[in-house]
Amino acid sequence: MDEARRNEIAYKILMLARLKGDAHGENGVRLDDGFRRQVGNIAKQIGVPFAELLEFEVAFARTMLEKVSDAKRPPTEDELKGYRGH
Repeated sequence: MDEARRNEIAYKILMLARLKGDAHGENGVRLDDGFRRQVGNIAKQIGVPFAELLEFEVAFARTMLEKVSDAKRPPTEDELKGYRGH
């Protein structure tokens, strides 16, 4: 199995865990005032630069929102507002 396939599987497992509320002991992705702090703490724990993990988390949250939103309707600007400016 190559690295790209391992990454794809890991991403899908993470997505499933977040949708079920199993990741980090929390339900889903929180976009409250503690979001940046949470990302910073995780970045330190796993040895990934903060900016890279923040970019990943924001894109990941967008993907999750698309999965749980009505497939016939794209997310509104209000729904996406929480992902901007982090």
